[in-house]
Amino acid sequence: MVIIVFGLPGSGKSYFASRLAEKLDALYVSTDELRMKMFSERTYSDDEKQLVYNAMLAIMVDHIPEQIPIVLDGTFYKASLRDKFEQKVEELKEEIRYIEVTAPEDSIEERLDKPRKTVKPILMCI
Repeated sequence: MVIIVFGLPGSGKSYFASRLAEKLDALYVSTDELRMKMFSERTYSDDEKQLVYNAMLAIMVDHIPEQIPIVLDGTFYKASLRDKFEQKVEELKEEIRYIEVTAPEDSIEERLDKPRKTVKPILMCI
């Protein structure tokens, strides 16, 4: 099963998704972590976002045959992104579920004001 956890930045989706993956003994894949590993300087441009989601999709496809749950963590801000994942999951005869994480606006603003942990970038070939 593929579980997509999505929501606004600062909503708590990564906190929730990482713990869900742990509970399910699932593979956890985060756009935030992928981006930090792929780019030493992050621009959050449309091209960069597309590369990150493409990398996430490739990881998902590679791991579906292992028959373990996969939790994907990202904003999934465009329907076209979600459609790509849905199509691929359907092709691979797997199930997909969505969980939207929300939070009050003041909580999101407070979380976004706090510094985030950093991950040392590594070279990835996609």
